[in-house]
Amino acid sequence: MKKIFLFSLLGLIGIGSLQTVKAESQIYAALSPDGKTMTLYYDEAKSTRPNVLANWTEDMGTDYVDGATRSAVTSIVIDGSMADARPTRTYSWFYGVENATSIINLSDLHTDNVTNMNYMFMNCKKLTSLDLSHFNTANVENMRDMFDGCNELVSLNVSGFNTANVKYMSNMFYRCRKLQSLDLSDFNTEKVEDMSWMFYYCEALESLTIDNSQFNTANVTNMEYMFCDCEKLASLDVSGFNTEKVTTMERMFSYCYALTSLDLSGFKIGNVTKMDYMFYACHLLEKIYCDGDWSGTTATSDDMFYGCENLVGGNNTAYDENYVNAAYAIQDGLNGKPGYFTKKPVPQTKSMTPTWGELGWDELHQQWGLTSYELDASDNPLFYFCVGVDGVKETMPTSFVLSNSTDDNFIFADAVNPEDFQGVVKDAAITVTVDGSGYHYDAVGAKYYLLAKFSGEMSDADGNKLIVKEPANFIKLFVPSDVATGVDEMLKSSNTEILKFVRDGQILILRENKIYTLQGQEIE
Repeated sequence: MKKIFLFSLLGLIGIGSLQTVKAESQIYAALSPDGKTMTLYYDEAKSTRPNVLANWTEDMGTDYVDGATRSAVTSIVIDGSMADARPTRTYSWFYGVENATSIINLSDLHTDNVTNMNYMFMNCKKLTSLDLSHFNTANVENMRDMFDGCNELVSLNVSGFNTANVKYMSNMFYRCRKLQSLDLSDFNTEKVEDMSWMFYYCEALESLTIDNSQFNTANVTNMEYMFCDCEKLASLDVSGFNTEKVTTMERMFSYCYALTSLDLSGFKIGNVTKMDYMFYACHLLEKIYCDGDWSGTTATSDDMFYGCENLVGGNNTAYDENYVNAAYAIQDGLNGKPGYFTKKPVPQTKSMTPTWGELGWDELHQQWGLTSYELDASDNPLFYFCVGVDGVKETMPTSFVLSNSTDDNFIFADAVNPEDFQGVVKDAAITVTVDGSGYHYDAVGAKYYLLAKFSGEMSDADGNKLIVKEPANFIKLFVPSDVATGVDEMLKSSNTEILKFVRDGQILILRENKIYTLQGQEIE
C-alpha cells in the first residue's frame, strides 16, 4: 500500500509541474538605478528585473513614457540578448530621449522583420553620430519622422538601407540641423507617396547625393517644404523627378540661399494646387531650367519667386519684385511672354563630321557668324558662333561655349567690301583652316561662298564635349532672291567630291552621284 501511495503522490507532483508555464522572452526597457541609462532586453526576466519602464512597449517605444524620465536618460544600451530578437516595429523606440549622447551595441538590433520605423530616433537631440549601415530595411513601409529633431547629428550612415517598400518619408530628416552631407544614392523610392518636409531645416547640409535612376518620385503626391531651409545646399539634382502625381509644392525650395541653378525640366504640374513661396528667398538663384509654361496654372502661387533677385530668364528677362507669382513661371520668350525659366541646353556628346557650313551676316549683333551642320541635320547645328570686326569672339545666347583655341586660322571678309569687317577667329574650340583661295566673290554680287576645313573639339555649357575628328570640306553659298527658277548654278572644289548647286532657289548637294536636300532627303 505504501508503494502505491508514494507512486500516486509522485504522479500528482508530476502533473502539477507540467501545468507550470515557462515565461516567454519579450522586448522591454529598464532603467539603471540612477535613471541615466536605458537598456533594452530580450529575455524572460521582465517580471523580476528592477526599474522596468512600464510604459515602454515594443509597439510604442518611449511614446508614452513621461518627459521627465526620458530627459534624465543620457545613454541607451542594446543588451546582447537583443541579438535574438526579431521585432516587427521600432516605432518611437528612442523617441524624445533628448539628452542621450550614445546608443551602445546598436549592431545587436536586427530589423529584418520591421515594417514601421516611424519616429524611431525623433528628438534624440544630443546624438552626434549614427551608423545604421547594418539595418535590414527590406520590409519597412514607413520611415516618417525617423530622424526628425536630431539637431546635433553630424554623421549619419544609411548606405545599406533598402527602401524598395517604403511608402512614407515625410519629415524623415527634418531638423537634422548639423548634418553636412547625406548619401541616399542607394535609396529606391518607387513606392514612396509622401516626401513633404523630408529635408526641411537641414540648414548645414552642403552635399545631398541621390541617384535619379533610383530616387523615383512617380508615386509621390506631396513635396511641400521638401528642401525648405537647406541654406547651404549649393547644388541639387532634381532633373529626374517625376511630379505628375504631386498636388503641392508649397515652399519646396524656399530659403535655399546657396542654390544658383535648378533643373526642373522633368517637372509636370498638372495636378499641383499649391506653389506658394516655392522659390522664396533663393537669393543666389540665377537659372531655372524648364521648357514648360506654368503661367496658366490654377494653383495658388503667392510670392512664388519673392526674393530671387539674381534670377534671369533665358531671354534675359530679369527678376522684377512686381512679378513674383506663376505668371512668370514660363520659358522666357515662349509664345512671346516674358518669364524666369530657361530652356535646358540639349547635350551633344558625339563625334561627327560637318558637311555644310554657313558664313552669314548677323543683323542682331552686326557681325559675321558661322553655323556648321551635318548633312542630315540642318535644323540642329553642330555649333554657332559670331566674331566681332576685331576678331574677338562675342558672347552669344547659345547653348555652346567655345574655348581652347591654339591657332588663329579662320579669316573672313565682307562679301561686298573685303576691306571691311575683316577678322580672325580667336579663342574658339573649333580650329578652322581656309582651303584653296579661301574667298570667292561674284562681281555681280549674286553669291558668296567659302571653302574650309574643320577639326578640333568643343563643349557646351554643361561640359558635354562634341568632337570633330576628321576635317571635312564644305561650301557656303548665298542664294540671292532674284535667282531665276529652274537654273542650276554649280560650284565645286577641286579636292572634294561634294557638289552644291542652286535649283529653284534651293541649295542642293550632290554626293556620290546622288542629290540630297540639306535635310538629307534623297531626291531625283
